Amino acid sequence: MNSLGYLVLSVLLWGIPLQSPAPPGQANVVPGVNVERLSDRAAVFNIEGGNANVVALKSKKGIVVIDTEGSPALALLLRRKMSEVFGSETFAYVINTHSHGDHTFGNQAFAEAVIVGHENCLAEMAENAKSIEKTSAAVKAGIARMKAGLEKMAPNSDQARALTPRLAYYETMLRGYEDGFSLTPPSVTFNDRLTLDLGDLILDLTYFGTSHSSSHIVIRCPQEGLWLTGDLFTTGEDLYIDSERVAHFARWEACLEKITATEKETRHILAGHGDRIPMDHLKKELAYVRAKQAELAGKESAFFAFRKAFEGQGLEAAVRLLRDLKTKPEKYYILHPELDQYAYRLMLGGKNEEALSIFRTLADLFPDSYLAFDSLGEVYRRKGDKDLAIANFKRSLELNPENNNAAEQLKDLEKKGVARPGKAESAPPGAKVGRPLNVLVLLGEWFGDAYFPLEKEFAARGWTMKRVGVDAEYRGCYNKKRDIVLRSDKLIPDMKDFAGYDCLIIPSGPQWRKFNQNPAVLQFVRDAYAAGLIVASFCVGNTTVKAAGLADFPSDAALYPGKVTLVKERLLIGPRGGGPPPGDGFESAPIKEICNAVAAESAKKGDGKV
Repeated sequence: MNSLGYLVLSVLLWGIPLQSPAPPGQANVVPGVNVERLSDRAAVFNIEGGNANVVALKSKKGIVVIDTEGSPALALLLRRKMSEVFGSETFAYVINTHSHGDHTFGNQAFAEAVIVGHENCLAEMAENAKSIEKTSAAVKAGIARMKAGLEKMAPNSDQARALTPRLAYYETMLRGYEDGFSLTPPSVTFNDRLTLDLGDLILDLTYFGTSHSSSHIVIRCPQEGLWLTGDLFTTGEDLYIDSERVAHFARWEACLEKITATEKETRHILAGHGDRIPMDHLKKELAYVRAKQAELAGKESAFFAFRKAFEGQGLEAAVRLLRDLKTKPEKYYILHPELDQYAYRLMLGGKNEEALSIFRTLADLFPDSYLAFDSLGEVYRRKGDKDLAIANFKRSLELNPENNNAAEQLKDLEKKGVARPGKAESAPPGAKVGRPLNVLVLLGEWFGDAYFPLEKEFAARGWTMKRVGVDAEYRGCYNKKRDIVLRSDKLIPDMKDFAGYDCLIIPSGPQWRKFNQNPAVLQFVRDAYAAGLIVASFCVGNTTVKAAGLADFPSDAALYPGKVTLVKERLLIGPRGGGPPPGDGFESAPIKEICNAVAAESAKKGDGKV
């Protein structure tokens, strides 16, 4: 297609005029596209207001595009810029790193190209596409709120300048959904490995295995010293592992070996969102996966067997089975945190005797585990047995002097001389402690699933929730579609004091990357704690607590405890869970536990006031 024909197609199909962004404070017709040249043949493209890294390579056979953003209209902006940068209208291939809509729903803009992806993309994309109407409605509502917000802002204010490109981004996205959207899945698929010969470039595509999705691949271009890893890796975070993922270790290990073996020739390791991935991080991941592979491969999950026995035959049979399986390490592996969390949830549900039996069993089976004795201390305190609670917390501290929860529990027990429930979350699920609380919830770009069950839990407790962010509107990845818009009830620049608020919660979700890169957000977290608010976080939200300097976490075990932990007065952190990765959806997020923790910590002053 010649340049004129492409121009006409762009306008007729999507109504996207070729013009510059409007001044701040006014609705944008189309967002700009930023370009980072890696070489004469390779570049990274980012649409203003979005957060996706789209890579294009110019080869003898034409341009190759890796991932296509979240809508055909957005992809057409990328296509136009790619043609301008590379001086060509020939698009030979599109490669999808995985099936998620923010990487594949722009495929339609490159319909003449050969589209390549893993075979699992087909079913996953078809399932994702069922939500387009719902997504369109949500984006449309978000656009209306953004426009209303802009009308209240000074045209040249920092807030208007930040919101304007986001508005343009979503308006463009919406056009792509409303103007003839057609799901365009890969026409060429593979299940293990595929090599594309582009004449002067070679692309090596390898299936990574089920991880961030079940269709995820990695791509290497040796001539450019380039690896493209989609949404697999996040610097500073290990790949999430539980009994569900063990079957995929061998493939993870093989892919990581393949990447790290090319260290001398590799110049760039690009993620689907955010910053580049350092090779040192992938070396660490390889060592981690190798260790787990050697430890667990070929064995069965004791947790699966225990859970089945507990639910089908009862506590006595399950505990007996667990003790028996511990004697068969050649056949079964035990991931202690899984079992500890299972028992802990029983305790939170008021089943103290069942939890105590499991915790005792775990302490017998893992006598060197500080977590086992910490949990025993918790359940004994809940039962009112002060002496046994103190003895177990002391043993936990002997095993791990950095266990802040045990230290705080002992301090409180010895000071008050009375028993009270364990960590601040130990009130029964749904319990209301003290007066209803007023809670700030930190909101940011690419927010995860956890905001929605938090909102429901607050409503059930009679609490007030106010989302607070730097910008007025944010896009998220609710239900793993990354297409929902939420609005800040309060803006960080407008928060002059914290009067009337009891707590700041930092949930799980990909928004933590933006939090940790923004000095204003980190200062806000510090200010909230200094003002006397409880600060509570869980999963990757804990990294923001660390980045703000509220506490030092010397290890991943300390940063991601097995249960909600009182680090120090008014500072709570929770376990992993909620959204990909490393959670498995909001069902796994410790929502009730973190709310119970906040309620009990607030109640320490008697009337529930902070």
